[in-house]
Amino acid sequence: MKNLESNTLISTFFLGETVWGLDTLDTQEVIRVSEITKVNNAENYIIGIINLRGKIVTVIDLSSKLGLGSSSISDASKIIIVEWMGEYIGLLIDSISDVIDIEKKSLTSAPSSMNGTRGGYIDSVYQAGQQLIAILNIKAVLEVSNEGRE
Repeated sequence: MKNLESNTLISTFFLGETVWGLDTLDTQEVIRVSEITKVNNAENYIIGIINLRGKIVTVIDLSSKLGLGSSSISDASKIIIVEWMGEYIGLLIDSISDVIDIEKKSLTSAPSSMNGTRGGYIDSVYQAGQQLIAILNIKAVLEVSNEGRE
């Protein structure tokens, strides 16, 4: 039997053609894109807000937030709900992929060439065959989302 302490579950998803990952412990749920209400004077990566079973959720275009350009909403688009400082935040993604069980020791640090804007958002990298999966540091993504707010 594997030592589960040395493994982690990662939710994988697409932004464009690139596969990204997020620790399932950071994920509350994944929902379909519903009607999003625009918010005036919000940061350019904030799409708006939705009502999720009576809770107001701010929706962020994750692709835009990571400096990859804006996402187009399609039938495959989803919103990953995460909890941050007692608030629910929705991350718009292009499509959901799988949940993978990986050994923590197989995660490597992000290459130094990724130390730009996006580099701070990447916690580690996992190689799945020929494919590299960038594992998001959700804390870094959301902390920057709150910059300038009082």
